[in-house]
Amino acid sequence: SRSDAFVQTVLKGTGGCGVDAALNQLSGPLQVATLRCMAPGGHFCEIGKYDIMQNTALGQGLLAANISFHAIDLLPLLEDPGNKGFWDCWLEGGFKNGEIVPLPTQEFHCKNVENAFRFMSQGKHMGKIVITGLSDGK
Repeated sequence: SRSDAFVQTVLKGTGGCGVDAALNQLSGPLQVATLRCMAPGGHFCEIGKYDIMQNTALGQGLLAANISFHAIDLLPLLEDPGNKGFWDCWLEGGFKNGEIVPLPTQEFHCKNVENAFRFMSQGKHMGKIVITGLSDGK
């Protein structure tokens, strides 16, 4: 999300109650916006690292309604060899049954990299922007 417009949608959709759990990776003002979507007693699960690594301040008043803030680092779970079989099976099944789909890509040839940056700066794309032709010598 690139704006906090989702807050009104979530609150309207929950009759103003908010959600019981949120899995968040947004940072800065959008992290705060997600916290505004929480129901009393809710669980806010932060999987993003930016605000944590930057030691960004968070207004504690956002947690006043008995909201729990959980910082979750997924990397150790993925790197643990003991979890490899689980993740491989889970991901393979997700791809096979269509629950997990690759992000869309928009390709730009390296000769048009300026257009790629212009496109990206508009903030309207979804997925990944890929620069092609870097290793084919053209």
